[in-house]
Amino acid sequence: SDLAGMRRIYGGIHFMADNIAGLALGAQVADWSHSQLNPVPEPATMLLLGGLGAGLLRRRRRAASDRS
Repeated sequence: SDLAGMRRIYGGIHFMADNIAGLALGAQVADWSHSQLNPVPEPATMLLLGGLGAGLLRRRRRAASDRS
């Protein structure tokens, strides 16, 4: 973000004050979103939970077919 801001200054698109304010606002947005949003689970956790759910579903189906 620092380099992107400096490129815009050198390119004549923004002034240094705009860059400083934009970096500060971006940091605030990142802090807020990190504290408010739920973290994304890692892939290994998703595989474990998916396998657990599939096993429970298979067990439930087997129990239902044994009753018939």
